[in-house]
This record gives sequence, C-alpha cells and structure tokens, in this order.
Amino acid sequence: MAAQQQVNVTDLERAVLYAFQYAGASLNDAESQKIKEEAELYCLVAKQTSYQLFLQLFEVSSHDEVKFYSLQALQEYLTEGSALHAQLTYNMSLHIRTKLLAWLQVQDSLPSFVKTKLAVVIALLIRRDYPDAWGSAFHDLLALLPRGPFMVEMYFCILNATYEEIVEFDSTRYGAEYASHNMKIKDAMRDGPTSCIAQSFDVIYNVLTAYDQSDGHLLALSLAGLETLQKYIQWVDIALVMRFVPLLYHTLSHFDALRCRAANCLNQVVAKGMQPDKKLALYTSLDLVPVLTALRQSVLHDDDDVCEEIGEVVNTVGLELIMCIDSFRQTNDQDRYQAASAMLASLMPITWFLFAHDSTDVSQEVLEVVNALTGLLRSERPQDVFQPSQYLSPWLHGIYRQMRYPDEADQVDDAEFEDYRRQLRSIYVNLTRMRPDVILQYIATLLQDALQNLRTMDHRDLEACLALVYHFKEGLTGVEFPQQYDDPQGPFMQLVVAIHTAFLAPHLNLPAFHYRTLCMYYEITTRYSTLLRIDSNLLLLLLQRIFGSAGVGHLHPTVRSRSCYLVLRLLKSLGSAVHPHMSQLLQAIEPHLVVPGTDASAAAAKADGLTLEDQLYLFELTGFLIGSMPAADNQLKWQYVEIVLTPQLAQLDRCLRQPPSAEISVHLASVLNAMTHILKGFKSRQTQAIFSTTLSAAASVLLAYRTSDIVRSKVIITLHRLVILLDPAVFLSRADVLAVLMQCCEANDVVEVVQLMNQLIIQYKTVPDFYNVLDRNALPFLQRMVQLILSDQTNATEKATAQKYLYSFLMNVVQHRLTGVLGSPANAASLPQVFQLILDGFSMELHIIRAVSTFCQNLVEHVFKENAHLLADHRDHVRLFLLQDVLPLLFQVVHTKEFNARDAQSLIVLRDVAKLQVAIYGSALREDLMHALRAYFATISMPVQLVDEYCDAVRSENVSNVVSKYAAFVQS
Repeated sequence: MAAQQQVNVTDLERAVLYAFQYAGASLNDAESQKIKEEAELYCLVAKQTSYQLFLQLFEVSSHDEVKFYSLQALQEYLTEGSALHAQLTYNMSLHIRTKLLAWLQVQDSLPSFVKTKLAVVIALLIRRDYPDAWGSAFHDLLALLPRGPFMVEMYFCILNATYEEIVEFDSTRYGAEYASHNMKIKDAMRDGPTSCIAQSFDVIYNVLTAYDQSDGHLLALSLAGLETLQKYIQWVDIALVMRFVPLLYHTLSHFDALRCRAANCLNQVVAKGMQPDKKLALYTSLDLVPVLTALRQSVLHDDDDVCEEIGEVVNTVGLELIMCIDSFRQTNDQDRYQAASAMLASLMPITWFLFAHDSTDVSQEVLEVVNALTGLLRSERPQDVFQPSQYLSPWLHGIYRQMRYPDEADQVDDAEFEDYRRQLRSIYVNLTRMRPDVILQYIATLLQDALQNLRTMDHRDLEACLALVYHFKEGLTGVEFPQQYDDPQGPFMQLVVAIHTAFLAPHLNLPAFHYRTLCMYYEITTRYSTLLRIDSNLLLLLLQRIFGSAGVGHLHPTVRSRSCYLVLRLLKSLGSAVHPHMSQLLQAIEPHLVVPGTDASAAAAKADGLTLEDQLYLFELTGFLIGSMPAADNQLKWQYVEIVLTPQLAQLDRCLRQPPSAEISVHLASVLNAMTHILKGFKSRQTQAIFSTTLSAAASVLLAYRTSDIVRSKVIITLHRLVILLDPAVFLSRADVLAVLMQCCEANDVVEVVQLMNQLIIQYKTVPDFYNVLDRNALPFLQRMVQLILSDQTNATEKATAQKYLYSFLMNVVQHRLTGVLGSPANAASLPQVFQLILDGFSMELHIIRAVSTFCQNLVEHVFKENAHLLADHRDHVRLFLLQDVLPLLFQVVHTKEFNARDAQSLIVLRDVAKLQVAIYGSALREDLMHALRAYFATISMPVQLVDEYCDAVRSENVSNVVSKYAAFVQS
C-alpha cells in the first residue's frame, strides 16, 4: 500500500520536518511515535519513487535541515552498494550535477553542516563521472572561485570530501573494481589534461600568502586551505609541496592561529614515504631542525597545543632518522650514516625539551622516538657517531618528570595516565637493564636532594623519585653480577637504608605525607624487604608506623588498604625474621580483627576505618604469623589460635541465636571468610579441638542458612581449608554438611560444590568412611545437577558450566578408583542413567568428550583388568555398554561442531579415543573388541583393507598408530 502512495514535494518537505521534529520522541509517547513512523515511511516511499523529488526539494525548501536531508538522500543514490544506487543513470547524475552547480553559483554562505554534505555529494559525482564523463570537473569548480571567498572555502570542502571518498578509499568496502576506478581518478587528478592538483595547490598558496591576522574571513580560508594541504601532501609529487615549506616555517613563527595546522602539514611533509637516501636528502634540504629549535626559544614555552603538534613532527623526524641510520649502517654508506647521525643528534635538545614538558599530552607525542632510542642504545658501539648513552641524563629527567602524577586540579583521564606511566616504566626498566650503574648514579643524586628536602618537596616529585627506586629492581634481570645490588652494604641498598632512615625519623610527621607518597614508600619496603631481615631496629620502627596513623590507621582509605596488603606481603617475605616480634605484632593487629556486622562490631569497624577486604589481609597475616611459629613454641602457638578464633566463633554463635535474616547471613559469611583467612596459615593436619569446633560452627551456619548463596560459598571455602587440617574421621563426622551442599546446590554454586567434592575424592579416596558418604550422595548429586541443566530457570552459561562440572565429577570418581559406588546396592538401579550421561557426553564439547573418554578408559582398567570383583553383578552390562554403545560413538566425535582436524585440542581428543581402544584391547575384552570393531565397520561398509589396517593398529597397542589409522578412516 505504501509503495502506491503518491508523493509530492510539499508533503515530502512536511514529512522531513516531522521526522526531524519527532526524532527524539519518547518511546512511551504513542502519538508522537506514530507521526514519526508515518513521516519516515513517506520519506522512504519518496526515495523509492525518484531522486528528482529530493533534488527539487533541495532547491525550493527554505529549511536548512530539509536541504541537508535532501542531500543525504542524493548521497544514497550516488553511493556504491546502496539500495538506491542501481536506479541512477548517467543522465540522472548529469541532471543532479547541473542543478547543484547552478544552485551553488548563486550562494554566498551556507551553514557548516549543509556545506559539508553538499561537498560530499559533489565528491561522489566526481567519483562517478570523472575523468571519463566529466573530465572538466575540477576546472568547472575552479572557474567558480572568482565569485568570492565562500566559493574558495567551498572548493576546499569539496577537495576534502574528494580525499575522503577517493584518496582514502577503503578497497575492502566495495571491492577491487572500485579500487581500480579510484586509482584512475587519482592518476587523472595528478597528471594529464584534466589534472587539478597543481592549480588547487596554487589556490592554497595564494590564500596563505594573502593571510592577514586582522581579517576573520582570511583566517577561515587559511585554516581550510591548510587542512586541504595536509590531506593531499602524502600522495602528490614532492616538488609541488616544497614551495610551501618556507611559507609553513613563516606561519609557525608568526601566526598563532595557524601554527597547529601548519605543523600538521609539516608533519605530512617529513612523513612522506621514500627510500632512506631520498629521505635524508629531503631533510637536509628542509633544514628543519634549526627552525624547530628556534620555535623552542620563542613560541613553544607559551602554547601547549602547538607543542603537541610540533612534538608529532619531532617524533616523525626522529623515527625516520633512526630508520635511516639503521639502513645506512647495514649498507655501509658511511657518509649518509654520519649525516643522519649528526642530524639526529641535533634533534635531541628539542626532543628532550618536549619529553620533559609539563603537559603529559605534549610528552606523549615524542614517546615513540624516545622508546626507539633504546634500540640504538642496545646496539651502541664506540665508533658510532650518534651515541644515545650521552643523553641518559635528559632521558631519565624526562622519565622522572612524566612519572609524576598529575596535579589534582588537572583534568586528566586516570586510566590514560596510568597507561602512559606503564610505558615510561618499561623504557626506564630497559635503560636500567642496559646501564644499571648510570641509572643508579642518577637516582642517587635525585634521592639525595629529595631526602634533604623531605618536608618541603612537592609530593608529586617525591613519589616519582621513590617510584624510580622501586622500579630499579625490575631492570636488574639479565645484568652482570646482579647480587651486588642486593648487598646490604652496596650503594643501591644503602639508598634504601637512607629512605628508611629519613621516613622513620622520630621527628617526622609521616601521616601528613601525601597518600601516594606513603603508598610508594611501603611498596619499596616490601620489594626490598631483605634489608629488614638483618636490621631489626628498622623493622620495628617500620611496623610501628605501618600499624599506626601513618598506615593501617591513616585517614586516607587507599593508604589503609595498601598498608594492610603490603604488610602481609612484607612479613610473609621475612619469614622467621618476624618471630622475635610476634607478641608486639599480634597486639598491633588484634584491635583490627573485628568483623563488622553487629551493632558493637559495626561501631568498632567504623571507628577503625578498614573495609572487610582490608581486614581480610590482616586476618590472613595473623594466621601466617601464628602458623609459622617454630615447633618449640607449640603451646604458645595454640594459645594464640584460641585467642584469635574464639571471638569469631562467639560471633557466629550470637548470630545463630538471632532470628534468621539476610543481614545476618551476610555477617555470618563475613565471619567465616575471616576465619578461612586465618586458617590459610596452617598447612598440615592438626589435632587441635579449635579446628573441629570451627567445623561444627560452619556446619551449624550452613544448616541454619542452607539456601543462602553467600553462606554456602563461604562454608565451602572453610571446608576446603579444614580438609587439610582435620583428621578424615573428624571431618567426615559432619558428612551431613556435604549432603546439604550437594542436595541444595544451585546453578550458581555447582562449580564450588564439585571442586570441594573433587578435593575430597583426591584426599580421602582410601578412607572407608568417605566411600560410604559418596555412596549415599553421589547419585542424588548427579540427579540434582541434571535437574539444574534441564531447568528453564538456568541460563545458557550456567547450564554449560553445570554440564562441564557434572562430567568432571564423574571422571574424578572413576579416576580415583571409587568406581564401585556406581554399582553399589544403593545406586545399581541408576547405573543405566549414568551410562546414558556418558553416551550423551560423546556428542558434546571437546573437553566433555575427553572427560567421558577418560571415564570409560578407567572403567575398563578397573573392571576388566585390575579387579574381577568390581561391579561383579554388572560386568555384562558394562561390557555391552562399552562395546555396543560407546564403541560406535568413538567414530562419530569427528562430526561434533567443535571438532577441527587441524586444531590441537581436537587431536588430543583423538588420542583419548585411541587410548580408550588400546585400554579395551589390553583388558579381558580383547577378543570382544576385535569382533565389535569388525561388526561396526561392516555396518558402514568400510573397505576390508582399511578394516584390517585399523585392527592391526589396535593390536599394536600403539596410540599413535591408532590415531593415524583413525585419520585414514575419517578420510575414507
């Protein structure tokens, strides 16, 4: 019906206006949405009717947005690949061109968005008809220029649009045919009777030479001209460009408003692609470095934007010269090598000036060349003309300056700055690796000044200085004699001592330091902790600060958090060196071991200022300290354990006495989490009653909140730790906890429950009591997982995860010789369902095929090779399962969606399939396997020769042979 609708220009204009007016209408406004849809539909019908409607609408409408829309529609007709493009003939495009150029001739101004869109349409007309059907395209446009500045600016817009549509054409977008056509256009623009580049460059040159800072029209024209020049420099003859160079130099030196665009043009000149010898000749003729150096003395101190653009030029020149140096060195072109080296050396002062600039944006512009210089430093030889090592001082100064965090008042993207800082660190580390002693001397000088002015130095400078010390160690990998830098009496470690001495001075108000400075200091103490092993006085002073108001008790949350984390790392790295200070440490930590939740503990935590995540580091530290105490202090150790765990157990008990609530469940989970972090410090079985009490408490929590996700998760983590610590009989006395976890598991905790059960299978596989636990719960657990997989409430990701871990659980049961539970009196009736799960697995993902193959291989070895009594009542069932059900599926795995014969994972699956067949052949089922193989191959009409070869490969019991013959089978 819509296609038959009659369209006229008046209604089309109204429809376009409605489409714009209601473009942002609320989806809830039905009336507005209806008007919008009807307007858009009318416009669509108009497009399907004729281009002339939009050409006429463009001419007659007084609304700029309607003109824009009309041009957009014409653009669609002219764009290759669009649905409307096929409708357009040459006469139609000629009609559009004639009308638009005639209309353009009588204009003297246009809104920017209309002007740009009109330029695009004209560029598309050029792409369609130039040079064959409209050879005079550019001459026609050039003929309009005497009509005034607007026409000149419009011409620049058309050239820019032509560049976007033709010069920067993406051949992958439309194909090779259009790419070839565009190349023909570019060649015609450059050379021949219809060429336009030389005349166009004349126009730009005349505009730039006529520039007057007091004339606003000339400013707009000059900016447009420079933009056009920048676009075309790369693909025109260098001879056309060279006359602009003095003009660009003059512009850089004298015209503030044009400097950035002029620098952009200059960058295109120096980036032009050419061979190294020609590139060096170009740079020599440009005499660029003195010009850039003069700019440093005049304008670069005042304008960050200009500095950025000049930085891009310097970066390009530097990179090109480095490539030239490498090329000339390889070709042994000594004269050019020396000239390029001397030029690069003359570029260094402005490079280091820009690299150390206060603006990070400026510094980043030369980062590439600064980084590339490390390559020259790595290969530096005494006879080289350009010696990068001579510039290590400004190099390091720039890194130091740029490592500083931005001032809080600066609007800087934090993520971008951190990325830049990482790049700077990488350069610094590489320099350290190549010249460690020079770097050490630099940071020693820097640090000496910093420590002398500790109270007055800008915190950004101080933090950056400390960061250089911190990252120094990263550069020591691969250096000769790295142990000299670890020597406590060596020059580097003495710098670290000086830092400690200054920061731990009794009169210093350390909490008043900026939070980043404090954090970096604590990072240093952790990285260079070996020093504290031999200086207990420094260690004690440090611990007093870090557990006081300068660390864990600091006002800034970042300092508190990092202090908790770093003191854990620090004391772990010190090992037994902390034992003499155990009592003081535990006293310092103890006030912070209150998990917030109840009114009293919440108030304490609020006053403490630590988050639970921060506290967990301290709980883990407490466990480590106590757990690492020597055997001689066993009695004291267990007293400490009682002291730290008893309050947590009491919190659990208090919560369990209260009416159940979501808030209490969160608190219970937090307390269990804290206790688990304490338990991390103990690595072997213990007979202490406090641990069995912990198990009972965790069990009580789970039984009270058996369906709470957060409680279940933390109980599982607690059980993971207790499996290691408790005697199996003690742990399994609370098997009811395992039953609840398995029976009540949900899709979101299947992974955690299976991982716990897999740990128990590995740890307790020889424990009779555990066999009984598994016998009672394994099949109900499998059924629960299947139920979750089939449930509509389980999303696709959760289903895939549950499926993966179901097969992981089954595989672990048989791998660890607990196969008997599958056929026990309690579970025998479900054995067919288990076998069906295995059969289903052979058509699933590759990792599941591997799991079920491993399951079957272990089943064969346990039942038919090692233990004639295992599953004695089900041996025939197992035999038929393997030979009649599994065997045919082994030859179907290549048809699964993920299988790819060239993929490593797929090849591993084939090896598993081959291993299974070899395992069956090596068991009591040897002859049965041969009969079953031949019977199966007969059903698929496999050639006799291939059958014999395959059976011989299986008889060889060589897995690689079987895989090879399997591949031949697949190809057949």
